[in-house]
Amino acid sequence: MQKFITLLGVALLAVIVAACQSQATPPVTQPNVTRVASTKASQPTPKVSLTNFSRIQVAIKAEDHASSIEQVRALFGKPDQIQTTTNDGQTVKHYVWTETDSSLAGADVHVWLIDGTVVDKAYHHAEFGRNRELTQDALTKLETGSTIEKVIARFGPPNAVAMAGTAHDNTQILTYRNIQALPQTEIGFVFKQNQLTATLKNGQTMS
Repeated sequence: MQKFITLLGVALLAVIVAACQSQATPPVTQPNVTRVASTKASQPTPKVSLTNFSRIQVAIKAEDHASSIEQVRALFGKPDQIQTTTNDGQTVKHYVWTETDSSLAGADVHVWLIDGTVVDKAYHHAEFGRNRELTQDALTKLETGSTIEKVIARFGPPNAVAMAGTAHDNTQILTYRNIQALPQTEIGFVFKQNQLTATLKNGQTMS
């Protein structure tokens, strides 16, 4: 029994010494490293992608809510260029991104804002390879009044997009190039408030 008590005392003493050493030299740096890594993991890096471009909202309809500059920066990050102009007494900020990911290869991306709210967005020169969906027959069957979403679902992502949503300008244009069935032809779809109103062939309205 006395031997057991002695061993127990030695064990308790070891625990007390370890606790004292722990209090004397607390691990200072390790928790800080963990917190920094956790913060970075919870904040994905912004990128100029086709998916993020589609997430930027323009007030095409009266009940729509346009994106703010904070939301645009969260999606795209810092712009490569910022231009400021005045239009009808209003200050217009024009943001440009030229570094895109592979989903918008070759494109330059533009966002215009008034009072910190998006009024127009666009991209140009995106490269998606040869378009095999657009044919003369498909164009003939496309109905006036079709939505932007329906056209993109049918023909794939366009090479250029321009979407304005203001009280004075509510026009959206999708442009397709590099069309297998229609070589050296550019097809444009014009929408008003997300309703197809005209189809253009090399800039001319198709009958």
